[in-house]
Amino acid sequence: MKRVLYILVLGTVLSSCEREEGFQGPSLIDQFGEFNVVENLQISNPDVDFAAGESSFFTAEFSKSVNWEILIKGAVSGAEKVISGSSRILDEDNASWDGSTTNLPMFKIEDCDLTLKVSYNVNASDTIISVTDSLIAENTIAVSTTKVDNGLLLADFETGVNPDWEIFAQNGGNMSFNVTSNNSPQGNSYYDMGGNVDWDWLIGLVDFPATAYGNSTFDLNDNGARVYFNVMLNMPQGLDNPPIVLFQFREDDNNNGVFESITLSHQQKGYWAAMELPLKQDGDEPTVDETDSPVRIAFINKKTDSFEKAIVYELDNVARQAINGHSFELNGVVEILEYDTNKFLVLERSYAMGYKDGGNTVKIYDVDASNATDVSNFKSLKDRNYSKATKKLLYNFDTIRNELTNGVVDNIEGITFGPNFENGNRSLIVVADNNFNLYGSQLNQFILFEFGK
Repeated sequence: MKRVLYILVLGTVLSSCEREEGFQGPSLIDQFGEFNVVENLQISNPDVDFAAGESSFFTAEFSKSVNWEILIKGAVSGAEKVISGSSRILDEDNASWDGSTTNLPMFKIEDCDLTLKVSYNVNASDTIISVTDSLIAENTIAVSTTKVDNGLLLADFETGVNPDWEIFAQNGGNMSFNVTSNNSPQGNSYYDMGGNVDWDWLIGLVDFPATAYGNSTFDLNDNGARVYFNVMLNMPQGLDNPPIVLFQFREDDNNNGVFESITLSHQQKGYWAAMELPLKQDGDEPTVDETDSPVRIAFINKKTDSFEKAIVYELDNVARQAINGHSFELNGVVEILEYDTNKFLVLERSYAMGYKDGGNTVKIYDVDASNATDVSNFKSLKDRNYSKATKKLLYNFDTIRNELTNGVVDNIEGITFGPNFENGNRSLIVVADNNFNLYGSQLNQFILFEFGK
């Protein structure tokens, strides 16, 4: 009986091992088969007009599935497009090119070198050898017109400069600020900015306001990966210290300063955060004339991570007007420090271009928000009745300007308490943001004060 049972079970096992249709598993051909090129690399459109919406795709066929990579490289621009995959066949579905680039710069109207490399396994004497990046094909493809990306083009300098752009260029220092066509990385022209100065960190800027395009705001893509900025850097040889290049991009609707300041609340239950400038819906940024410029200071509960309260602080007007042909000037809240419940030290920093003393006017205000209205539910401050925080001038750094290095009140943007003095008064430390400048008059500036009870 035991023998019969054994045979019956064995028969069941054997019958269950029959090959099923649609068997899935690793291909023995891909693992151990010989690699051959069945169909050589072909180009569907060897002279492609990307601006007209054309594209090109590549075809090839191999005897086994391989890892493959197509590299398209501009003969003039040096731009690169990489298309890769793992398959036995290349076709329109997996090997198409729409004129885009993988590695900048962008492609120009030019001939492009085309290479196809594959990686596969070879069975040699019962040993599997991996062959990597084996070049199996070379060809060329011509770009008759370049790809036109959909979106908002702010500037390509092909038609010069817009008279409504804000352009600043330092005088002297062998500066060069102009539209040129010499070795343009993209298109026919670019804006050339260069030179050196030993008195300022900013050598030049170009500001593209929405108003220059007939709009109040830019309709920008909310995907940062779709925003492009092309730049070339040429560093002179033989410098003792390499220069620092700072690129700054800010999303700032209507040129409104966003979060700039933060302080731990006095009771340590959360944080107070302040805007640098008024929100778009609240008011206008300050000018040299008297203006209504309300700034929101909001409380964030650190347990709930939610905004619970917001009060209003009124900014001063801009202290000085820009000179020597400059027009850039501003005033805003750069730092806050709560020293008691609803009581703050607020740093206001006004800046104007063109001044040898740095152009900064910095003040510390003693601010009381005890009776300020909670405006957290106000979508706009315009035409609303509310009570602002009161402010009293505590200190104007102009009073010690002549005592500071080079007579400069620098870009002071930080404030904190330090250890107490022996008399029980607090030490108060302010610090300047030097914008990573290695040269010129901007300083790593620290100033110590005694803050009384």
